[in-house]
Amino acid sequence: ELLREAKTYERLDSVQGHKTYGDKYYVLKPEVEGYLGEGPAVPDFNGGEFAAWKETGDVLGAFFGHDHMNDFVGYVDGIMLGQCKTASFRVYTDGCRPGVRMVTLDENSIENVQTKMYHFKDFGLKSKSLDPYMRNVTDRQDMKLKVYGTALGTVAALTAAAVAVNKVSKKVKKSK
Repeated sequence: ELLREAKTYERLDSVQGHKTYGDKYYVLKPEVEGYLGEGPAVPDFNGGEFAAWKETGDVLGAFFGHDHMNDFVGYVDGIMLGQCKTASFRVYTDGCRPGVRMVTLDENSIENVQTKMYHFKDFGLKSKSLDPYMRNVTDRQDMKLKVYGTALGTVAALTAAAVAVNKVSKKVKKSK
Protein backbone atom coordinates (compact mmCIF):
# COMPACT_ATOMS: atom_id res chain seq x y z
CA GLU A 1 0.00 0.00 0.00
CA LEU A 2 3.02 2.33 0.29
CA LEU A 3 4.25 1.44 -3.20
CA ARG A 4 2.60 1.49 -6.58
CA GLU A 5 3.46 -0.26 -9.78
CA ALA A 6 5.84 1.83 -11.89
CA LYS A 7 4.73 3.22 -15.22
CA THR A 8 6.88 2.29 -18.22
CA TYR A 9 8.66 5.66 -18.29
CA GLU A 10 9.53 5.30 -14.56
CA ARG A 11 11.26 1.96 -14.98
CA LEU A 12 14.82 3.27 -14.49
CA ASP A 13 13.87 4.89 -11.19
CA SER A 14 11.89 1.91 -9.95
CA VAL A 15 12.83 -1.25 -8.08
CA GLN A 16 12.01 -4.80 -9.09
CA GLY A 17 9.84 -6.88 -6.80
CA HIS A 18 10.96 -10.23 -5.36
CA LYS A 19 9.70 -13.79 -5.90
CA THR A 20 5.95 -13.68 -6.63
CA TYR A 21 6.28 -9.97 -7.46
CA GLY A 22 9.50 -10.36 -9.48
CA ASP A 23 7.88 -9.50 -12.80
CA LYS A 24 6.77 -6.05 -11.58
CA TYR A 25 8.55 -2.78 -10.82
CA TYR A 26 7.59 -0.35 -8.07
CA VAL A 27 8.00 3.26 -6.91
CA LEU A 28 6.92 4.99 -3.71
CA LYS A 29 3.50 6.59 -3.67
CA PRO A 30 3.71 10.43 -3.51
CA GLU A 31 2.56 10.65 0.13
CA VAL A 32 5.31 8.27 1.32
CA GLU A 33 8.52 9.89 2.60
CA GLY A 34 11.98 8.44 2.21
CA TYR A 35 14.05 6.33 -0.14
CA LEU A 36 13.20 3.13 -1.99
CA GLY A 37 16.49 1.54 -2.97
CA GLU A 38 15.44 -2.08 -3.49
CA GLY A 39 12.29 -4.14 -3.77
CA PRO A 40 10.99 -4.93 -0.28
CA ALA A 41 11.23 -8.62 0.61
CA VAL A 42 7.56 -9.16 1.41
CA PRO A 43 5.96 -12.55 2.07
CA ASP A 44 4.33 -14.35 -0.82
CA PHE A 45 1.08 -14.75 1.12
CA ASN A 46 -0.94 -12.63 3.53
CA GLY A 47 -0.83 -14.18 7.01
CA GLY A 48 -3.34 -11.69 8.44
CA GLU A 49 -0.95 -9.88 10.79
CA PHE A 50 -1.85 -6.38 9.55
CA ALA A 51 -5.58 -7.17 9.75
CA ALA A 52 -5.03 -8.25 13.37
CA TRP A 53 -3.27 -4.95 14.14
CA LYS A 54 -6.21 -3.03 12.69
CA GLU A 55 -8.65 -5.14 14.67
CA THR A 56 -6.95 -4.44 18.01
CA GLY A 57 -6.97 -0.73 17.19
CA ASP A 58 -3.99 0.10 19.39
CA VAL A 59 -1.07 -0.41 17.01
CA LEU A 60 0.41 2.99 16.14
CA GLY A 61 3.22 1.81 13.93
CA ALA A 62 5.57 -0.95 12.88
CA PHE A 63 9.11 -0.72 11.59
CA PHE A 64 10.99 -3.25 9.51
CA GLY A 65 14.69 -3.58 8.78
CA HIS A 66 15.46 -6.50 6.48
CA ASP A 67 15.85 -4.47 3.28
CA HIS A 68 19.30 -2.90 3.38
CA MET A 69 18.66 0.25 1.34
CA ASN A 70 15.08 1.26 2.12
CA ASP A 71 14.29 4.03 4.58
CA PHE A 72 10.73 5.09 3.81
CA VAL A 73 7.73 5.69 6.04
CA GLY A 74 4.03 6.14 5.39
CA TYR A 75 0.59 5.33 6.72
CA VAL A 76 -1.77 2.52 5.82
CA ASP A 77 -5.20 2.61 7.48
CA GLY A 78 -3.86 4.91 10.20
CA ILE A 79 -0.86 2.72 11.09
CA MET A 80 2.63 4.12 10.45
CA LEU A 81 4.77 1.63 8.55
CA GLY A 82 8.47 2.27 8.16
CA GLN A 83 11.53 0.67 6.67
CA CYS A 84 14.82 1.10 8.51
CA LYS A 85 17.89 0.72 6.32
CA THR A 86 21.07 -1.02 7.34
CA ALA A 87 23.28 0.60 9.93
CA SER A 88 26.32 -1.43 8.90
CA PHE A 89 29.13 -1.18 6.39
CA ARG A 90 29.62 -4.97 6.45
CA VAL A 91 26.66 -5.68 4.16
CA TYR A 92 25.61 -4.24 0.85
CA THR A 93 24.26 -0.73 1.19
CA ASP A 94 23.90 2.42 -0.85
CA GLY A 95 27.33 3.93 -0.55
CA CYS A 96 27.93 5.90 2.59
CA ARG A 97 24.25 6.17 3.47
CA PRO A 98 23.71 3.54 6.17
CA GLY A 99 21.78 4.96 9.06
CA VAL A 100 19.41 4.58 11.93
CA ARG A 101 15.77 5.54 12.37
CA MET A 102 14.82 7.38 15.54
CA VAL A 103 11.22 6.92 16.66
CA THR A 104 10.01 9.45 19.23
CA LEU A 105 6.86 8.89 21.27
CA ASP A 106 5.26 11.80 23.13
CA GLU A 107 4.30 10.52 26.60
CA ASN A 108 1.65 13.24 26.86
CA SER A 109 0.09 12.34 23.52
CA ILE A 110 0.99 8.78 22.58
CA GLU A 111 -0.65 9.13 19.14
CA ASN A 112 1.95 11.78 18.28
CA VAL A 113 4.63 9.51 16.81
CA GLN A 114 7.60 11.18 15.13
CA THR A 115 10.31 9.45 13.14
CA LYS A 116 13.47 10.57 11.38
CA MET A 117 16.29 8.81 9.55
CA TYR A 118 19.83 9.79 10.47
CA HIS A 119 22.39 8.80 7.86
CA PHE A 120 26.11 8.32 8.42
CA LYS A 121 26.86 11.10 5.93
CA ASP A 122 24.61 13.56 7.81
CA PHE A 123 27.24 13.72 10.54
CA GLY A 124 30.09 14.55 8.14
CA LEU A 125 31.80 11.24 8.87
CA LYS A 126 33.77 9.19 6.35
CA SER A 127 33.97 5.44 6.31
CA LYS A 128 37.48 4.06 6.09
CA SER A 129 36.11 0.67 5.06
CA LEU A 130 34.61 1.96 1.79
CA ASP A 131 36.64 2.94 -1.25
CA PRO A 132 36.12 6.46 -2.67
CA TYR A 133 33.75 5.16 -5.35
CA MET A 134 31.46 3.46 -2.81
CA ARG A 135 31.57 6.51 -0.53
CA ASN A 136 30.09 8.68 -3.24
CA VAL A 137 27.99 6.44 -5.49
CA THR A 138 24.86 4.66 -4.32
CA ASP A 139 24.10 1.10 -5.34
CA ARG A 140 21.21 2.39 -7.45
CA GLN A 141 23.50 4.89 -9.23
CA ASP A 142 26.05 2.12 -9.76
CA MET A 143 23.35 -0.12 -11.24
CA LYS A 144 22.19 2.66 -13.57
CA LEU A 145 25.77 3.27 -14.71
CA LYS A 146 26.10 -0.43 -15.50
CA VAL A 147 22.74 -0.50 -17.33
CA TYR A 148 23.57 2.63 -19.33
CA GLY A 149 27.08 1.33 -20.00
CA THR A 150 25.76 -2.01 -21.19
CA ALA A 151 23.13 -0.31 -23.36
CA LEU A 152 25.73 2.05 -24.83
CA GLY A 153 28.12 -0.86 -25.45
CA THR A 154 25.35 -2.85 -27.13
CA VAL A 155 24.45 0.09 -29.38
CA ALA A 156 28.14 0.58 -30.24
CA ALA A 157 28.57 -3.13 -31.03
CA LEU A 158 25.43 -3.20 -33.19
CA THR A 159 26.56 -0.05 -35.01
CA ALA A 160 30.01 -1.55 -35.62
CA ALA A 161 28.42 -4.77 -36.87
CA ALA A 162 26.11 -2.81 -39.21
CA VAL A 163 29.06 -0.83 -40.58
CA ALA A 164 31.04 -4.04 -41.10
CA VAL A 165 28.12 -5.76 -42.86
CA ASN A 166 27.66 -2.68 -45.05
CA LYS A 167 31.36 -2.68 -46.03
CA VAL A 168 31.32 -6.40 -46.79
CA SER A 169 28.16 -6.11 -48.88
CA LYS A 170 29.70 -3.22 -50.86
CA LYS A 171 32.83 -5.30 -51.54
CA VAL A 172 30.68 -8.25 -52.61
CA LYS A 173 28.69 -6.00 -54.98
CA LYS A 174 31.91 -4.53 -56.46
CA SER A 175 33.41 -7.96 -57.05
CA LYS A 176 30.36 -9.06 -59.11
